[in-house]
Amino acid sequence: MLEETKLVTSLQPQAFSGASAGDAVDTVGYDEAVVIFACGVIAANGTLDVKVQECDTSDGTFTDVEDAVFSQKTPTTDQAMYAGYIRCEGVRKRWLKAHATQATAAATGAVAFLLGGKNFTGAPQSFAFNV
Repeated sequence: MLEETKLVTSLQPQAFSGASAGDAVDTVGYDEAVVIFACGVIAANGTLDVKVQECDTSDGTFTDVEDAVFSQKTPTTDQAMYAGYIRCEGVRKRWLKAHATQATAAATGAVAFLLGGKNFTGAPQSFAFNV
């Protein structure tokens, strides 16, 4: 199984400021992706929204993947790990990226994609989203 997986960071660990688009992740040759969101500290009254976007090319205009959105994170839901599941092959456009939007107060975090072959993820029903 390990030879069929690849871990790629889209949003490096950082303090977010406004909207931040992650690096594009090439999904060619992979059937599925687990989106791993490491939510860091969010200051009082702050929020952090993270979603997944897709595009046919690495440098084109990315659009939101319908329903591939983590619930908004606040100081009461920060400092935790979250995961979502995306079917890639034949369903999605080739390139995926994370997009984060911070508002009101400081927020930190990171997002990575764990790409893999068919059915490598186990039980997708335990993810924040399954698209």
